[in-house]
Amino acid sequence: MRKRPFITACSLVMIAVGLATGCHREMRVILPKAGWEPIFFRYINPVTKLSGQADLRSTHLPAGDIETRIWLGFGLSPLEGVTLHRSGGQWTAVHVKADNYYEPTKAERRQLSNPKSGWETTWTRLVNEKLLSLPDASEINCSVGGLDGFGIVVEINADDTYRTYMYDMPSESKCNEDKNIMAIIDIIFEEFNLKSS
Repeated sequence: MRKRPFITACSLVMIAVGLATGCHREMRVILPKAGWEPIFFRYINPVTKLSGQADLRSTHLPAGDIETRIWLGFGLSPLEGVTLHRSGGQWTAVHVKADNYYEPTKAERRQLSNPKSGWETTWTRLVNEKLLSLPDASEINCSVGGLDGFGIVVEINADDTYRTYMYDMPSESKCNEDKNIMAIIDIIFEEFNLKSS
């Protein structure tokens, strides 16, 4: 009879250890097999850090939360980005702009007001333009490959999965997906009353 409390205590410890290890979730990272990714993130990572944002690629978000970052630039104009974040059902938006296109030393970070059409309408418009599902341009032979041009990089973190994709010089391409990415940019600039650089 004295063994029963010991077995129960051992069982409780094993359950607690199992629960603790079950809480550690692995992050799935999906990167395109394209040469742009390490090059462009050499520009993105310092601006992310200067703006006080965490590295989205290694951030574990709670279930149901989502964060997307849309980066614009990669040419001769300073890099800028918009972060859309839903946490606990509440949305926020942040605009970030670096002080220099090459080796920035600071990044301005500004909280944006709610979108003109409201969050649900704006998010639905962005999802309808395939913000969350567009492939990388390199996967569909849609890359123009211009030097010192204009590029758009999207980062998405949701459901323990991180994914990124890029479109370069989308106004010069004939791909349908280019129309989607340009519509996404137009929606963001319109809804948040942002001005093009």
